[in-house]
Amino acid sequence: MGGLNMATFAEIRTDNNKVIRIVAVSDSDVAANGGDLSTESETWVSNNIPNDAWLLENEFDNNYPDTYWKQSFKDNSNRIHRAVVGGLYLSEQDGFTPEPPQDGMTFNTTNWRWE
Repeated sequence: MGGLNMATFAEIRTDNNKVIRIVAVSDSDVAANGGDLSTESETWVSNNIPNDAWLLENEFDNNYPDTYWKQSFKDNSNRIHRAVVGGLYLSEQDGFTPEPPQDGMTFNTTNWRWE
C-alpha cells in the first residue's frame, strides 16, 4: 500500500482555544480545497470531519463544544509549535503552544513558555 501524504489539523474549542484532537487529512483534499493554511481548507475539514463520538460521550457529557479547525505542521515550519492535545491555539500569534507541564500555568507569549 502506497503512503499518502497527510496534513494534520487541530480541532480547537472556541470557548478556551484548547486543542481537543488532531486529525490527518490527505494532502490532495487540502490542495483541492484552498491549500495549506487557508480558511477554505479549515472550512472543508470542519464540514467533512464529524464530531468525535468518544469525546462527545466521555469528555463532553453528550454536549459537544463549539470548535474550529487550524492546520498544524509536524516539523514546526508554521504556527510556532505543532498542535498537541491539551495545548492552546493563540490567534494573535497564529501559533500553537506545547501542552502545559502542569495545571494552573499561564503561557507567556514574550518568551513562548509556560510559567
